Amino acid sequence: MKYRDIEYEVISWVTRDGTEMKGYQCTSKVLLENTDTMGFSVSGLKEMVEKIDFYLDNKTSLKVSRELEVKAGSEFYETLNYKGD
Repeated sequence: MKYRDIEYEVISWVTRDGTEMKGYQCTSKVLLENTDTMGFSVSGLKEMVEKIDFYLDNKTSLKVSRELEVKAGSEFYETLNYKGD
């Protein structure tokens, strides 16, 4: 399936009590390139559309946030006295 040129798929599973469930999963590298996640799953189509809209509409701010996270992590480890086992 596709929304705004982003592919996602329908997933299904059976719960412990035997109930069959359905949801949606997205692992688009293009959509998630500015995040630290490799994919996400939601239970409803409306939620999938909202998440895709969020990632696409906030691409610039997500990129800036991700760059800051990487920089902060790098600076933290540079100043750490403990160098591992």
